[in-house]
Amino acid sequence: MVRRQLVLKGQAYLNDLVAEAAGDDRIVFHGVIPHDETIALYRGASIMVLPSVWNEPSGLPTYEAAACGLPIVSTRSGGIPESVEHGRTGILVTRSDAEALAQAIGQVIDDPALARAMGEAGRQRMLERFTWEASSQRLADLLESVSGAPDSRSNIRKRAAPEKSGRQVGVT
Repeated sequence: MVRRQLVLKGQAYLNDLVAEAAGDDRIVFHGVIPHDETIALYRGASIMVLPSVWNEPSGLPTYEAAACGLPIVSTRSGGIPESVEHGRTGILVTRSDAEALAQAIGQVIDDPALARAMGEAGRQRMLERFTWEASSQRLADLLESVSGAPDSRSNIRKRAAPEKSGRQVGVT
């Protein structure tokens, strides 16, 4: 039996959803969730669905869910495709295409091996690309590429290292 939990960040559409799901004990509605409780919800889930209907700037929940090893079904909007690699770490559908969204959710739920592979690939992608270390390395590489100096990476690191006074020197 599939148990569905809908985590709602706000009250929009709540009354309609509650009415539609009335009597279905597989669906659990959560109101606003404190941030420190979200990881437990991700860890208890088997899939994360973010059907954004607007141009989502980053889709932070997709990063969080992927870091917890969840396969993701979401929409191709804004920054979401940066965190969800279609077919590898999740499935992306066109915004407002409810039929495609339902089909993608079913595809992941009905194939535990696919869900597991996508979840593992998503977690690995987060570790490789979106940790502080990986992000700072990409920034250092970018600064090196635009500086034109062949040894600029070591110069950047030297300038960014704390001085003896303990004061942090910024990268310019």
